[in-house]
Amino acid sequence: MADQKTTGTQGASSTSHPNYATVRKGYEAFARRDMAAVRDLFAEDASVRVSGSSPLAGRHLGRDAITEMFSHMLDAMGESHKVDIDGILANDDYAVVLAHPTGTHKEKGVAGGESQVHVYRMRDGKAIKAWVITTDDYSVEEFWWQPT
Repeated sequence: MADQKTTGTQGASSTSHPNYATVRKGYEAFARRDMAAVRDLFAEDASVRVSGSSPLAGRHLGRDAITEMFSHMLDAMGESHKVDIDGILANDDYAVVLAHPTGTHKEKGVAGGESQVHVYRMRDGKAIKAWVITTDDYSVEEFWWQPT
């Protein structure tokens, strides 16, 4: 797992920036399946928009909806789901994660993995908006919609 070091718009090194640490802790919590800690990464009225037309796609508004979306993903893939982090960039306003999630759908036996960009709009140490952008929405849709 490589951590990219860059200078943010406000001059703080990415790896030493508080938003870097906050987002990093969120991914570590997700890897442990600690949904309470993941939930705490987001502001109460946060929103997450997921690209594509999979069951996870669309806008998820509020911590409960965001946590439900993550739980649905983990329920479908179980222990096979993991996220490799290729880099994290952070400054006072944003954190950007270059990610490669993989997993096997438990019911369908279909393996999937696609590079993604996760963009977080940060305020007061919490994500207030996030966007999950995949590099190939069709692969993600095939993973979720392929018949059993």
